[in-house]
Amino acid sequence: MPVNETLAQNSTYAYVAAVTIYVLSMFFYLAETAFGRRAARPARELVAVGGGVPESRDEPVDAGVRGDRPLPERLGRMAVALTVLGAGVHVVSIVLRGLATHRWPLGNMYEFMSFVCLIAVGAWLIMLRRFAIRRLGAFVLIPVFILMFLGGTVLYTQASPVQPALQSYWLVIHVTV
Repeated sequence: MPVNETLAQNSTYAYVAAVTIYVLSMFFYLAETAFGRRAARPARELVAVGGGVPESRDEPVDAGVRGDRPLPERLGRMAVALTVLGAGVHVVSIVLRGLATHRWPLGNMYEFMSFVCLIAVGAWLIMLRRFAIRRLGAFVLIPVFILMFLGGTVLYTQASPVQPALQSYWLVIHVTV
């Protein structure tokens, strides 16, 4: 089957866009780490035995008003938003590559490296939802950027069908696992 060159070119554009978005996100994570400070632990209050629960002296903060959040937190939230956007563009890149070649998009090392980086970013986003580890985002995106840069420059191959000997359902199972 012939390769759809338009889809293949759009896949390459989406790949470059994903790398660019990841780099920008990485800089926001680094800025959050650079400008952020560790939150001070609240001081303990002494309570008399059997005195009950102390009343809260803190006033509620309206988080919906613009400017309430400190700069590091806003930078971190922007970094997460850009990471999600980059992952979406990355998925589009992989899907377009598969549609262009009419096969599972793991037929060469360029596609495999792209897929592995997407899995790493996806795992990072899942972990980020479960745990408060946003400050480690730069340390996830630095290796992703390096691998995607190497994949896009050193390992890049033109979109093409796989060799006839590899045209089997087993390739999909083997490479994906």
